[in-house]
Amino acid sequence: MRPSSAHRPTLHVLIDEHWPANAEADWVLTETDSTLRAHGCSTPDRWPGDATLVVVLGASQSSWHRVTLPKGKAATDPRLIAYALEDVLLDAPQAQHITLIQRHDAETGSQADLIVTARDRLRTVLTALRTAGHEPRHLYTELQSDVTTADGRQELQLCLRPGLAVLHPIEAGPVALPDDIDQLMPFVDDALRTRRRDEMDFPRLRLHADPGCEAEVTRIEAVLGSATLQACERYAWWRTDAAADLLHGEFSVGAAGASLARSLRLPLALAASALLALAGIMFADILRMRSAIDALDADIASRFAAALPGTPRVMPEAQLHRRLEDLRRRAGAAGDADLLPLLGRLAEARDDLAPTASVTALDFGAGRLSVAFAGATAEELDRLRTALAPAIELTQAQGDDR
Repeated sequence: MRPSSAHRPTLHVLIDEHWPANAEADWVLTETDSTLRAHGCSTPDRWPGDATLVVVLGASQSSWHRVTLPKGKAATDPRLIAYALEDVLLDAPQAQHITLIQRHDAETGSQADLIVTARDRLRTVLTALRTAGHEPRHLYTELQSDVTTADGRQELQLCLRPGLAVLHPIEAGPVALPDDIDQLMPFVDDALRTRRRDEMDFPRLRLHADPGCEAEVTRIEAVLGSATLQACERYAWWRTDAAADLLHGEFSVGAAGASLARSLRLPLALAASALLALAGIMFADILRMRSAIDALDADIASRFAAALPGTPRVMPEAQLHRRLEDLRRRAGAAGDADLLPLLGRLAEARDDLAPTASVTALDFGAGRLSVAFAGATAEELDRLRTALAPAIELTQAQGDDR
């Protein structure tokens, strides 16, 4: 018996910018109480099954922006938000999927923190996951991985994993950086200087690192020293409890099916209309044919009653044929079982089936004609019997051994 979704473990998968070209992805399996059960790196066909899938999109695939919007209902207008982002985006806002994180009301307007992700990238990821048989319940960005301290205080934090670093300043949103220390440290120094200028306390940096980043951690410790650098903790990129779900709007759970249903609505409506019209035409034809059959049946019944008054209609065709023969005899006309009509049938059949045969004897009585043939082969005689039976009986003339 499958466990309910509330009691199923959660599979967190980290999708970097090279996926699905490089199909392997880091994953972590946690229990319902967030206890770590297992972790690994593998292709989708080897991910643990029977678990709720949560995808974490690598930080380099999204960007964090803070924009100022006017107060009032206009601040919620997607078109206005897209317009506010035009100066900071390389591509048109229409090509981006914008996720609202939070708002900060100010005297001059409303400041909004936004996460921007390319629509094409989201489509690529979701299509590849569904092709592999995986449907994500949630999709978050690594920029929002939960790295707050145990007591909930916000601090200047740096997260390291192989190939990527995420710097979390206090004054601005997180930013994805290369894990190369020479390129990374200027950004860290600038964040520390900004923090030192704004606060009287000596700023410190909390470091979160993947176990595979030991060399980078050693260099950072050597550069910053223990006075600035706090104890290094393991980077838990899968902790996204406070993150905003990117699966909204056209990418919301079930939106693919709803979009397909909307796209098929008009063709299905046209097909249904065509089927209804066809069914109406067929029903009209059935009614018309039924009416014609009823009219024909009534005509047959009328003619039968006129020809055979008071006679029950059992086999109308045979009954009418016998009545016609009787009327012919009463009028002195030859019937089908009389001698002349039978001789006419015999002559036609002989000319067609046995033209060289000759009649040597005839006998007629009680509507039955017996004929003896000479000069006919056995095959010709069989064909004649088949064509003339049962009213005419054929025999081979004595002494004719063909």
